Amino acid sequence: DLQSEESEARWDQAYRAAVLDIGRLSILGQLFRDVEVQAQRSDAGWAIELQSEGASGTAMLPLEPTADSPLRIDLARLALNESDDQPAGESDPRGTLPMQINVANFSMGDMQFGKVSAEIRTVPDGLVAGPISAESESFNIVADGAWLVEGNRPEDQQSRLRLELTSN
Repeated sequence: DLQSEESEARWDQAYRAAVLDIGRLSILGQLFRDVEVQAQRSDAGWAIELQSEGASGTAMLPLEPTADSPLRIDLARLALNESDDQPAGESDPRGTLPMQINVANFSMGDMQFGKVSAEIRTVPDGLVAGPISAESESFNIVADGAWLVEGNRPEDQQSRLRLELTSN
């Protein structure tokens, strides 16, 4: 309706930048502490810089993400060291944005994966990921996967992951 369109236009004009200090940030079951976020809006979308002990880098969130214009995440470092033990609620892959992810130095606990990249595409039933790659001094991984909802019932989900590991 016209009133909500006018409200959205005013909001769009009012907020062009943000600086946030987040003490506790939970994303996909992973916990990040003391996160500094700076965001700047342009005609193309939001340019975001983030810094914490667990992650450092940038993201570009288009105003209307599509397969041709996905959320782009470029991190110098991503360390998944702490799980969030708070209940996350129900997850539904159909709400996921298309993404291109590049991480120069990815680790999970004590495991070092090196350079990691992934492309995530949305499909009507959920998401498809691939190619996914990891390159370290001791191994290379090439993978793809999917997370789908069957029959339009969020409780009926299916996940698949296929990977090839090559030792160097």
